Amino acid sequence: MAAINSLGTRNEQRQPLHKFLLGNRHLIQADPARIVLPLLQCLAEIHAEGKSHGAVCAQRLMCAPNGDFDVAFFRRRIGWDDGLTAAETYYGYPSGQGETMEEQQQRDKQALANVLHLLMLGHEAPPPPARLTASIVGRLGEHTPWPQGFVSLVEHLLTVEGHEPTPELDALIHALAPPAPEPPPAAVENSSLPEIPTPPAHEELVPAPAEIMVLEVAAHEAEAPAPSLCIEKGDESAPADPPQAEPTPIPPDVNFREPPSPPPLPSYPVRLPNATVGREYTANVLTPLATGALTFASFEPAAALPDGLVTDGTTITGSPLLAGEYEIPAACLIQGADPDRPDKLLRTLQITINADPRSLWKNQDSDPTSLFWKADADSAALRDTPQLVAAASLRGRSHAHVGSCRDDDFSLAWFPTTGWYALTVADGAGSAKYSRQGSKIACDKVKEHFASLLGENGQDTLTPVTEVWAADGESADKRNAVRNELYTQFGRAAYAARKAIEDQANETQATLRDFHTTLIITLARPMPTGGWFIAAFSVGDGGAAVVGVPDGASCLLTQPDGGEFAGQTIFLTMKEVLATGEGIMNRIKFALVPQFDALVLVTDGISDPKFHSEVALADPAAWQELWTELHPLVAGASSRDEAAVSLLQWMNFFSPGHHDDRTIAVLCETHLPSQP
Repeated sequence: MAAINSLGTRNEQRQPLHKFLLGNRHLIQADPARIVLPLLQCLAEIHAEGKSHGAVCAQRLMCAPNGDFDVAFFRRRIGWDDGLTAAETYYGYPSGQGETMEEQQQRDKQALANVLHLLMLGHEAPPPPARLTASIVGRLGEHTPWPQGFVSLVEHLLTVEGHEPTPELDALIHALAPPAPEPPPAAVENSSLPEIPTPPAHEELVPAPAEIMVLEVAAHEAEAPAPSLCIEKGDESAPADPPQAEPTPIPPDVNFREPPSPPPLPSYPVRLPNATVGREYTANVLTPLATGALTFASFEPAAALPDGLVTDGTTITGSPLLAGEYEIPAACLIQGADPDRPDKLLRTLQITINADPRSLWKNQDSDPTSLFWKADADSAALRDTPQLVAAASLRGRSHAHVGSCRDDDFSLAWFPTTGWYALTVADGAGSAKYSRQGSKIACDKVKEHFASLLGENGQDTLTPVTEVWAADGESADKRNAVRNELYTQFGRAAYAARKAIEDQANETQATLRDFHTTLIITLARPMPTGGWFIAAFSVGDGGAAVVGVPDGASCLLTQPDGGEFAGQTIFLTMKEVLATGEGIMNRIKFALVPQFDALVLVTDGISDPKFHSEVALADPAAWQELWTELHPLVAGASSRDEAAVSLLQWMNFFSPGHHDDRTIAVLCETHLPSQP
């Protein structure tokens, strides 16, 4: 489909759903599935990719003149296919409001519930939906708050495998359908006397069944019990039947029949809160059972509960084992039952047990024949260093699910002649088809540059200026000399990486954006006067920090590097990154540190789930908490390689909404020997 035109031009043919409903509600009610199904399916796909849409509201859902939902516009709102123009993106947050992806996706669901409410009731304010009580709200529980009950329905519809129509969705579409037209009132005739219809010449008149007439009870017989159904004498004043029609004789006396046995009590469904496989579950059953003034003292299941759940007669608890939709008939004891009425009522408890999200993710190997293929996981450690230097990189679940390659990379180096350490991590953009090669080139070229500077045959211009400043840390001139030298060396390393990526793009006849990657470089060296000199250069997201600096001093070596819009990332391969000296200098941080516990570098696959905001990313306590989690892994290893493998295994933690590649590099003290 061609790229979307400007918003003004497109609106000549498309209208926001909110405006469309004002004059065209009949088109939606005639076939509501054309809006509901594609909207649910598209949003479910977006959430399955670990994204949120952020613009789910009636003012931003476009409809064609015939009532079809414009799925293409909705998809492009988050950058799929062709991007939107500035006017078309409206305003606000492209990825939805909320500090975490889980919060952003929940905003999508709440907004979608309001949209569906607008389709049904035709107004924004959500009153109790009396029209929907039997068809939808009844399925969610008679006293489910509104619109929270609708949010529960949306969550269910978004998690149904295959997103096929379900009973709840069928009920939704049925409620959306226009009510059946009432028969027109009978025409009023001019004459006060009704016409007597003339029957067809050869058609027999069949008398109406006598059972449909109910005998009226005389006043003096009111105390006698009335029969439930009876047969009455024929009306003697009625016109005689035509000669050719022999009427069925009617008995002269009234005959009473035995009253039918009462029908069984209906089993009303009661919807319990959803559960998830493997998660602790507790639900008070008596609360949703209560209906008006009718309350219950306990319940007794008439069938087995789902595996992993138990009950004490008032609540259901446990950790469910199998996903599915369950219906459990239960005899419910009425609180303070009337002796003349049944003391128990039959109810059907309905519970949805969702699958453990982790079990839904596939783990398909990437194709080794792919261009620029790299292993799905990697770990390494330097074996001959005074400090432990280890790193690991793991393909994210979003890539593993579709069998695509890992985009992150890292490099580690120690130069014994000068004592410098160089650690680098890079995160290739998931939307760039060769970003896995961009990140690899960037890490390799940084390592090559500092090897030529700080290696055995290098022209080391960095050590002298840092040692002079370490001996006189109060001198502004000596600090500026260090600053200028870092500008030169970090700038040259970044340019070398950028140039190598350009060469690769030209060689493969690709564009530079196909190799988009972030980059974090750190340099560290113990000073002869004591303490350490540590410096960093960064482009893009992720983070690096010195953990355990005394007195809780600021430890962050990088800063969030986003674009004009929320969720946008800056990459090394963008021309503006290295366009000015000021821009390069602002990406450099350095300090003299008397002591520290660890130097830690992470890509955003770790920083996003572990630090939920920019404030947390700059908090030394948050980094200390991360190191408290990591330190036992490296301290308890029996070898340096094992320490790196432990980091790799740790990165497989599950965090809802965070499924990107993960890479970490660590420098810390160690008891492990330099050789295995």
